Amino acid sequence: MQTNKILKKIEKTIEKYQLLEKNDKVLVAFSGGKDSVCLLYILYLLREKFNLNLIAFHLNHLLRGKEAERDEKFCKEFCKKLNIPIVIKRRNVKKYSKKNNLSIEEAGHKLRYYYYEKIAQKEKCQKIALAHTASDNIETILLSLIYGQSLGRIAGILPKREKIIRPLIDLTTTEILEFLKENNLSYVEDSTNKDLKIPRNYLRHIVIPNLKKLNSNLEKTLRQVSEILISENEYLEKEIDKIFNSLIKKEDNDILISKKNFINLPLALKRRILKKLFPNANFPQIEEIISLTKKQIGKKINLEKEIIYNEYEYLRISKKNEKKDKRVFKIKLNKINNFPEINLRLTCEIINIEKIKEFDYNNCEYFDNDDICLPLFIRFKKEGDVIQIKNGKKKVKKLFSDMKISQALREKIPILCDQKGILWILGVYRAYRGFINEKTKKVIKIKILRWQNPIYQN
Repeated sequence: MQTNKILKKIEKTIEKYQLLEKNDKVLVAFSGGKDSVCLLYILYLLREKFNLNLIAFHLNHLLRGKEAERDEKFCKEFCKKLNIPIVIKRRNVKKYSKKNNLSIEEAGHKLRYYYYEKIAQKEKCQKIALAHTASDNIETILLSLIYGQSLGRIAGILPKREKIIRPLIDLTTTEILEFLKENNLSYVEDSTNKDLKIPRNYLRHIVIPNLKKLNSNLEKTLRQVSEILISENEYLEKEIDKIFNSLIKKEDNDILISKKNFINLPLALKRRILKKLFPNANFPQIEEIISLTKKQIGKKINLEKEIIYNEYEYLRISKKNEKKDKRVFKIKLNKINNFPEINLRLTCEIINIEKIKEFDYNNCEYFDNDDICLPLFIRFKKEGDVIQIKNGKKKVKKLFSDMKISQALREKIPILCDQKGILWILGVYRAYRGFINEKTKKVIKIKILRWQNPIYQN
């Protein structure tokens, strides 16, 4: 009997991948299609052997009108015959997809997995059983190759991932149809499965039948390929975990990659590390980041949400700040000025020069009051900034570059200004103006009481 043969095959899959344990409560995803009917019925037949407690779940996507109502009704009746409880949810997938800027397929997938987790938790299920098959595995592998995805995706469908199990992963569509026929089991068909505009359907109905002319055992062959690739992918992921901490460190909200350690890695590991850091980056972007280490210091790469800077010792990853920091902090004279927003505390005093017995330049600068145009204020770098130097003026951008200050840090350094321009880039450079001389009568003394210079932070 085909049923006994298939049950033995399923039991072998369960044992091989340790999909079930005795006394498991299993949430079974149940659409009413041929694969999910096969899955639910097989688990029903195996319930005594494993002492399983089964509960089905059906999501009505509200996409196909009367057809969707038919599917929901079928699922209720099927579960009633087997005395299996069923949870049914209704969600407008089309509305959800528009709201979240997703395709219909992506929206449906996201909602299904959301409910799998939510219901499994509520019902205290140890496992969530999905009806993916060896035939689905072929489609997944081909789609991943066509769209240039990572090895983890090209490896195909995992038989087990945390709570999720796939007991049918070694069964073909042909075997499933034979099983359903032999057990006189009906099922519903989704009319959209015939739509060849959907890539998975095009592969299923056009491409794969032609590939089977070259290899009639295509499902079995690609399951073996999956086995190899899954194990190799797991090995590489473990290797990445071993070296990741020696490569990466955090500095405030930035991530730093040690260039010295990164450059010496094999190319395969470089790509994986970057893919781990930038999961949404495509292949050309990953290659561009790798090549950044060989480029001029100061070069950068813009991704959608991050900027990667090439520094002397590191690749610095900074989250994009869409708006420049345009905050201005006015300084009051002869008072303690406290700016907790930027962790800065300073004093600004006007002092008669004869009262100054000794000049202290520890976190302190002095300016000739007659050369300064009050009021003073603190701001941050902006485009086109220049500062007075010994022999004229210099762009602040060039000054930072000459002093090897990274792009990311330049935005974090407070700048002291008067109404004429920059007086002091804190912790970096004092402008060549307002110096104390023999004609100076009054001095403006700026003393930093609290501030952590980002250049020297670990």
